[in-house]
Amino acid sequence: MKNESNQEELPQKALESIGVWKDGKALLSKEDLDALLAGRRTSFIRLENLHTDGFQIPQLDVKLSLSLNAEGKPDLVFHPIYKEAKPHPLLTDGEAMDLIEGQKDSLLKTYKPEGKEALQVVLQYDKDTREFITYNPSKVQVPEEINGQKLTEKQKESYKRGELITLEDQTNLRIAASDSKGVLSDKAALILSFLTDGGITYLVIKGLKDLDGRLPATGFSEGYKKALEDMERRDPSDDKEIRKNSPEISRGYSRTGSR
Repeated sequence: MKNESNQEELPQKALESIGVWKDGKALLSKEDLDALLAGRRTSFIRLENLHTDGFQIPQLDVKLSLSLNAEGKPDLVFHPIYKEAKPHPLLTDGEAMDLIEGQKDSLLKTYKPEGKEALQVVLQYDKDTREFITYNPSKVQVPEEINGQKLTEKQKESYKRGELITLEDQTNLRIAASDSKGVLSDKAALILSFLTDGGITYLVIKGLKDLDGRLPATGFSEGYKKALEDMERRDPSDDKEIRKNSPEISRGYSRTGSR
């Protein structure tokens, strides 16, 4: 999803009311804008002089995301830092603690919305805001290759479910709905390859956080270095930097969101 052509999808009035939209443009970093447009959470954004329900809040640090409302239009969702995690209706107390304590990175659950077919969702935990997050794994855009390694069908399923994947170059990674880049890894960068109508599209994701999601990851694997050389050899065009920095990982705003 390209920023310039899709900013009109954003809830502009809501963004303007919190001071991050002006003169037809979002006043967000490229990374945070990319995250919003791709259906992920932003990093923490400091909002100042907020007025809500007759109260004035001098300063508030929140993550932002979008969620589709009943009319199918995106609403702006705020994710402040909660004092403690709230119970989630799809999780037992034990399952919730497994996510909170990091015993598990994600859980796949099935539930049946009233009047609709059963739906599978993945639940993860945002350690920063102390919220449980849900997303639909069928909406995740899965790469064909990572660091030049073709993913097996089992690895593709694990990728969608937010489970840990280990590549042949010993890189470990998993998708994380709580992170603005959407991926955590024990290496600082990854190259994802997607099959599109126009052929192969490369996505280089740099500045990744570690698997715990707290500190910057370090180092570059040999697989990444070789994949980077192969990508640049196949695609020497002037606009490759645009594709290299495009944040297309997943698409679609969540209807289930966080709780």
